[in-house]
Amino acid sequence: MDDSGTAPVSQPTDLPSLRNRIDALDADLVRLLNERANVSINIGLAKQKAAKAAGVE
Repeated sequence: MDDSGTAPVSQPTDLPSLRNRIDALDADLVRLLNERANVSINIGLAKQKAAKAAGVE
């Protein structure tokens, strides 16, 4: 990154490596979204369990 906080523009010859980086970032995003979804499911299950324990259904 330069002083403005933006990444420098790469030369067109870097396109394959840039595309590979995008693919890796996409894979990370999918993994993180799946992890978040699983945590959300666990929160819902915990809320259901707490409601049943409190006699609220």
